[in-house]
Amino acid sequence: MVVAVLLPGLLSAAALTSGGGVLAPASSEPTVPNAEVRRRLDELRQWAEAVGDDIAGVERLMALPQLNFTLNAAVNLDENGERLSEQKFRAHEDGVYVVHNKQTADSRRDLAERWTSKPLLGNVSAWDLLKLLHFTVDNTDGHLMYTSQFIHCLQVYNMAKVDSLHDERYKLDPQYRDDMLIGSLLHDMGKSLSLFGEADGNVDCMNRVTEFSSEGLDGVDFQYNHDRFGHDKLRLNVLGGRLALPQRVLDVANFHSLREMGTLQVPVHLGGTRRAKGLLYLVDGDVVTSQETSNFRMHVTKEDDLRRAAFVQHFGGYDYHSKDRTNTIPIVNVTEIKELLQKYTRGADLEW
Repeated sequence: MVVAVLLPGLLSAAALTSGGGVLAPASSEPTVPNAEVRRRLDELRQWAEAVGDDIAGVERLMALPQLNFTLNAAVNLDENGERLSEQKFRAHEDGVYVVHNKQTADSRRDLAERWTSKPLLGNVSAWDLLKLLHFTVDNTDGHLMYTSQFIHCLQVYNMAKVDSLHDERYKLDPQYRDDMLIGSLLHDMGKSLSLFGEADGNVDCMNRVTEFSSEGLDGVDFQYNHDRFGHDKLRLNVLGGRLALPQRVLDVANFHSLREMGTLQVPVHLGGTRRAKGLLYLVDGDVVTSQETSNFRMHVTKEDDLRRAAFVQHFGGYDYHSKDRTNTIPIVNVTEIKELLQKYTRGADLEW
């Protein structure tokens, strides 16, 4: 991750842009939070007081050596410790994509092994992990810029909740609403990778297909970013019995940044929609070529895969259209969200 501001205890910018993640040695002295981190902590504290919540769990996580060491670097700032102008933010975004597009099969494999081979935080509440996303942003999202990923997740959640009142797809499947809502909350859990010092080019960005190892969605290989990291962590929790997520929610985590996903034409009877929304707006000649579109459609043809893709496309509409650049954390029914999280976590912590 590009770091403009370096405080005692932080690594150099060169070290953090090398493509490898940075974990603090056990003997690291606590790092003093910079102004950006303090600002976000104050925002989170004020919001928690307004909605009847607390941030004690978040503060405990922030004090852990493996987070405390790199948290100041999770948001890119200029040489004066101020937020980048929109022009500089866009320039940084271009540079991030250069790094992202230089990934190789070997580097993608190494990234996956590095970040999923062992727990980074240990057992942690899903709600605390979500709130921790207030300390990072998507450095390639010119719509949101410095809007936190926690705010973004709540924006998506609120839009899906409102839409569920009148969209026919929710009426056909009693589980559809809760699956979409939990997907809205968990889809960007992988952005927590920024908090550990991984390079922006391996965390942010949209993805494209790199190869097809077999037919169907499960045979689609693509670039490494927060999608892959978040999906792999969530899947390990499913396999470990700590999470009860259906495949379509895991698909949202895994594929929500995949450009080619929006090119699939899913029939209405399989859950598709005639309305162009979300990822579909991101698909044009400059983003996904006709050959890439053709290849993807040729490999993803089975009805089950198309149903899975339809759910991701539906989610993509909320992910894209809910974006509002703001520092204000949305007011939500915290009790309702905690009950939803408890349903899918069985009341247990995640291993992260």
